[in-house]
Amino acid sequence: MIKRFKATLLVVSLSLLGACAPVAPGHNISVAGLDRLRGEQEALINRVNQLQDNLLLLEARLHDQQQALDALRGTPSVSAPPAQVAVKAPVTVDGNNADLTPTDVYRGAFAAYTAGRYPEAASAFDSFLTLFPGNPYAANALFWRSEAYFAQALYSKAIDSYEELESRYPQSPKLPDALLHLALSLRQLDQMAEAGVTLSTLRDRFPQSSAAAKAKELFLPSPPSAEGVR
Repeated sequence: MIKRFKATLLVVSLSLLGACAPVAPGHNISVAGLDRLRGEQEALINRVNQLQDNLLLLEARLHDQQQALDALRGTPSVSAPPAQVAVKAPVTVDGNNADLTPTDVYRGAFAAYTAGRYPEAASAFDSFLTLFPGNPYAANALFWRSEAYFAQALYSKAIDSYEELESRYPQSPKLPDALLHLALSLRQLDQMAEAGVTLSTLRDRFPQSSAAAKAKELFLPSPPSAEGVR
């Protein structure tokens, strides 16, 4: 199954490269055509990101199953890939303190989130960000930490976390969804002017995104933006 996911990820990635290819000289393209291409590109980026998360979750479950089998057999579990550098991590993942790689911490946090253990997930993603701030998955970890706060209705923490993602990773593929949930969190705290500004940012930067389409459904009418807020 993991091989199939990797193959699908490769196909989608190649499609994304094709969508990003420059227009041939002398080939005219309309504004509507450009908007359509941008929308298709955003959709492909989101698909790649989703496949990467699903692949990590499958690997996490496989790792957990291997550990369980090894425990039954009385043999040590297979270690992380040698490309990952292990560090002494002062965190608890699934109740065990251990020398954990970035992949271990991220997998444990993501598995906790998908299982609905949101407090554990938020703590684990926070540990990941503290231990591995320069890791390629730092932006994703920040997004999922924000989502874990949002799922617990911890809107103040969610707002701070979403705004950190927007500030530190303005090119993150997860930013459209982060902006939508940031606006929803602000609305929950009756900060309607700030929510309006966030929605304006979402519509202006990612007009073709699914998050922008959802915003039209969830905010009718849209809260008015306020000049100079945030």
